[in-house]
Amino acid sequence: MDIIIKEDHLVYKNAMGEYHVSPELAIEKGLDLEAFVVAEIELKASQNQYVKATISFEDARKLGFCEHGISDFCAQLGVDQSKTYNLLELQEKLTFKVMFDYVDEILTLFGKNAFKRFETEISKDARYSYRYAEYVLEGKFKMGEDVISKNAEYSYRYAEYALKGKFKMGEDAISKDAHYSYYYARYVIKGRFEMGEEVISRDARYSYQYAINALKGRFEMGEKVISKHAKYSKEYNNFINNLQN
Repeated sequence: MDIIIKEDHLVYKNAMGEYHVSPELAIEKGLDLEAFVVAEIELKASQNQYVKATISFEDARKLGFCEHGISDFCAQLGVDQSKTYNLLELQEKLTFKVMFDYVDEILTLFGKNAFKRFETEISKDARYSYRYAEYVLEGKFKMGEDVISKNAEYSYRYAEYALKGKFKMGEDAISKDAHYSYYYARYVIKGRFEMGEEVISRDARYSYQYAINALKGRFEMGEKVISKHAKYSKEYNNFINNLQN
């Protein structure tokens, strides 16, 4: 379970989702907090599309939405959390920020189409374009590929998590970063990434890992930098010796 510290609350995240915890709730639950959070995340993950025409605070809690998140969601939209609202009325009030602060909740309440009117704005930002592709579309977001392709991190993430394969357009940006070149080679290409070898070869750790996990053989271009690092030099030599035996 990952814990992210925000200004006025905590965000608990695991593979199934996330849950926002206020200081008051953390004190109230004490040692039982993590078990409570896991149960709430599981409840939220079990929900599919919300089918009622209206929603209240009680309805949102039954969906597994956390109290702090409901309060913040309502505050951002300028609505009273003690009232019941028509979903169409709420959808008209949605803002770009709230859409990405509460992606899972928006999908549950309104579905993927609620994001459509924000696609032009989304396509101007690499992070939001990648998140939209992975978490909402669960695949390609053509409008956002140009801006994604200029960022090494989001090009790699877009390739692995959204496209589930190569992202040719982003390979130039990826090739300028040793970390993402190695990850792209290992997890996306599952083999050699020639464009990234020059930058990988400047770093002993990534040269060593690239050799054993991507190439599964020698990485001659990186051997000079590996030789200057005692730990990686020893492990690399052992790896090469084992290949030859």
